[in-house]
Amino acid sequence: MGGYSKAGITVSKKVSKSAVKRNRIKRILREIYRINSNMLPNGIYVIIRGLPKAAGADFSEIQREILSLFKVIAAKESGNNADKVL
Repeated sequence: MGGYSKAGITVSKKVSKSAVKRNRIKRILREIYRINSNMLPNGIYVIIRGLPKAAGADFSEIQREILSLFKVIAAKESGNNADKVL
């Protein structure tokens, strides 16, 4: 795998019919990833999917969820070989 991690971010219309709200959630998710991407091992590709619960959540709630997932990914990857895919 490569020397850095990447993320794909998606928020569907099931989350909100309003493009403004969906884009706000995407901006929040991108910022959380940008700030905390150093927690992920190099070469990790993640897809972050905004769920309907995110429409009513604030930044700190979403960040708490994402960080807990990043910790799980980092823990699993540190115990695996570099060739394995999660």
